[in-house]
Amino acid sequence: MHEHLSYPKSFPNTDEITFLTMILADDASFPQLWQIWKSSHAFDELIDPQVHLLPLVYLRMRDLQLHDDTWFGKIKGVYKNAWVKNQRLLAVTKDVISTCDAQNIPSLFLKGIPLIYDVYADIGARFLGDADFLIPPAHAVTMTNLMLEHGWHYHKPWMIDAKNPCNSIFQVIKATTFSNDFGVDMDIHWNLFALTHHTRLRDIFLLKPVSSIRYRDIFWKDFVLLDMDTIRTKRLSNEDLLIHIIIHGSEGNNYRTIRWVTDAISTIRKLSIDWETIIDRARTFHFSLELFLALRFLSEHFPKIIPDNVLLSLSEIPITKREIANYYRFTNITHTKRFSAFGNFPLIWYGYWKYESKKSLSGFFTYLKKSFGLRTTKELFKFIINKYRARFLFIMRKIFMKQFP
Repeated sequence: MHEHLSYPKSFPNTDEITFLTMILADDASFPQLWQIWKSSHAFDELIDPQVHLLPLVYLRMRDLQLHDDTWFGKIKGVYKNAWVKNQRLLAVTKDVISTCDAQNIPSLFLKGIPLIYDVYADIGARFLGDADFLIPPAHAVTMTNLMLEHGWHYHKPWMIDAKNPCNSIFQVIKATTFSNDFGVDMDIHWNLFALTHHTRLRDIFLLKPVSSIRYRDIFWKDFVLLDMDTIRTKRLSNEDLLIHIIIHGSEGNNYRTIRWVTDAISTIRKLSIDWETIIDRARTFHFSLELFLALRFLSEHFPKIIPDNVLLSLSEIPITKREIANYYRFTNITHTKRFSAFGNFPLIWYGYWKYESKKSLSGFFTYLKKSFGLRTTKELFKFIINKYRARFLFIMRKIFMKQFP
């Protein structure tokens, strides 16, 4: 059913595909593909998505003893830079995890850290940028207080969870970013995906079960152990790691993070993947379109990496027009340009009415005030009128432009 659908704008373009194919080529093909790609590029003109993958190029060149290449020294420098930055991040991350362990707070690593240990097996192979780990929402208030006590601060000047001390809000938000005085960022996740991911707003306001929270209950059960040198912790299962790499990595992003392709291919090559679990997750949590298009793309450019029956099974899972439109909204439009008519209100609504033990209309208004950092009911109504009037006018302009381009 999905075969006719095109790839979104966030997927690699022709030049990026050539670059990725070179990096992931076999040993016999790499030297020639490298020379072809290098001949049409200048080192000083490389953009961030390419630079972030140069550590993998260095490892290929090092293993194949291409030390005489004119770019080798510069690429080695990029690798060393990644190695040093990652070591600094890992040292801080291990301290945070030790604090979690001392407080009996379960933690589970996501994305980059599991990849450099269990897939690439090299600290400098991949720029981490920040540390991503996930803890259960029940421990969120304790965790955020510990971070603040240890000198961390919220990355953004206004955070919904910074204003609201109620534990319920952590049930519905995706993540919180903390920074320290040394420029190290740490993303603490409470969910893998946003509350609205594959969920109708109608279902959120009706307080029905949502996919992102149902999925949370599943991947916590299937974790695997992760050895980080002196610390033994946890990560997502092989299958959930691959799903997260694909869905998170292939979304529209200002920085065109094409490395989801190298991460996905390397994960499939290195780790054992139970494809039936992938298909079951896709069917249960409405991931079929995202996984089908990403895996079809990988299969086209890296033959024999994806079993044919997997693509067939994913293509047979029914999808709706709304799911298709929502998919392209997340992959064709960068996250900074997406527009939500209701803003954070659905999160606050669902968090309060679904997870607060004592509920009342007056209590909800108090909850709203705390969430928006306001003190009085008068301030709340003024805030709501100004905020949603601007959103209403924006929507009207969009409709008018569509009717009269």
